[in-house]
Amino acid sequence: MEAEEAVKRVRDEDNSEDHHGESEPKKLALSDDQANIKIQTLNLKGDYVTIINKGTTEVDISGWILKDAGSKRFTFPKEIILKPGNTVTVWSGKKSPAKQNPPSSLFWTKQYVWNDSGDTATLMTPDELIVDSHEEHPHVHPTGLTISCLDLISEYVSVINEGSESLDISGYFIKSIVGSQIFLFPENSVLKPGDSISIWSGKHSEKMHNPPSSIAWTKQFIWSNDGDAAVLYDVDGNAISHKRQFPHRSLEKKVTPPKHSTPQILRKSQ
Repeated sequence: MEAEEAVKRVRDEDNSEDHHGESEPKKLALSDDQANIKIQTLNLKGDYVTIINKGTTEVDISGWILKDAGSKRFTFPKEIILKPGNTVTVWSGKKSPAKQNPPSSLFWTKQYVWNDSGDTATLMTPDELIVDSHEEHPHVHPTGLTISCLDLISEYVSVINEGSESLDISGYFIKSIVGSQIFLFPENSVLKPGDSISIWSGKHSEKMHNPPSSIAWTKQFIWSNDGDAAVLYDVDGNAISHKRQFPHRSLEKKVTPPKHSTPQILRKSQ
C-alpha cells in the first residue's frame, strides 16, 4: 500500500543517514496502534477526507496533521480519540461548517482544499511521522453500473454491474430523494460483471445482511411508500444512475356488470 511504502521510505531514509558525533540521535517510529490508522477516503469533489482505525485499540489522534499535496494543513483538536472500527471525517468547502459534529465529523475551512484534477492526502503524527498517504485522481464513470431495482415496500435498492469488467464501488453512495438519507458503500466493495448488491433498510434489514451481495443499512424505514427515487453517486459526487418508483396501485377498476332484463317476446296480434 502507498501508506506502508511511505512509512518504509521514511524509515529507510533515517537508517541511511550518516550521523556523526559520540551519540546517535534517537530515531522515531510509529507504534503498531498508530500504523493502524488509515485514510479511507479522499473525495476531491465533496472536499472531505475520512480516516479509519483498522486496529483493535483506540488511538488518540489529537495534534495529528492532515495535509494536501501543497502547503495546506489541518491539525486535529484535543480529545479526538478513534475507537476500533470508528471513523472521523474532515470537511472543507463552503458547506463544511454544517458538517461539524465532533468527534466523528470535523470542520477544517470554508475554502476548498482538495484539487479536483488530482491531489494527495497525507496523515502525520505531531512529530510529522507519516502515518498514511492517499493519492486520488478524477474518477472516470464506469460503464454498466446501474440501479436495477427500488422496492418501496420491501425496503431495498439493488445495484448491478452490467459491464464486462469488475468495478470497485468503495466510496460510492446511494441517496434517497424524499428523505435525503445516504448510504456509503464500504471499503473493498467490488462488483464483478453480472453481479449485484442489495442494500436493505427497515426493521427486518439485519436478517437480510449477507455480504457482499446483501448489506443491512439501517433499521429505519428509508423509502417513502407514496413514491421515492434512489440516486447512485460516484466518489466525486457525480450522479451515475437514477431509479424512480411509484406506489403499486391496481389500474383495474371494479366494474359492476350490467343487469340484463328478461327478453320480451313480442307476439303478432291475430
